[in-house]
Amino acid sequence: MDLPAWIGSHCVAFLFTRYEADTKAWLSNEKQMFGVENLLHNIPESEMPAVQRFLTVRDSAGFAAANGVVADYLDGLERDAYNQTVAALPMTEEAKYESGWHLFKHKIPMWLFIFTCLIMAWLASSTTFP
Repeated sequence: MDLPAWIGSHCVAFLFTRYEADTKAWLSNEKQMFGVENLLHNIPESEMPAVQRFLTVRDSAGFAAANGVVADYLDGLERDAYNQTVAALPMTEEAKYESGWHLFKHKIPMWLFIFTCLIMAWLASSTTFP
């Protein structure tokens, strides 16, 4: 096996063993939760009091420590706690998750990079140099 094929196969093996869930989610364009800033832009002003009440009931001490500011409270959460909290918020799924074309359009440069690297690796391995 030549060097480019060896490197490529080991990179793919690394991605599917070390970061299996993330790699599969990236390849399948699985919906992803919005970050705090984008999430707050998706909450209509009319729903903000309901979100604040929900957070007060769910974690009154943590929400009070953030002075009742939704952004500060959500920023302070760990990744898993953030995902669980946002998933339970009284909002529509479209406001919580980025999916479809809105998610895929950010991946186009990476797909172009991957295809370019694959073509270059194939050309490098198929060409004999004197």
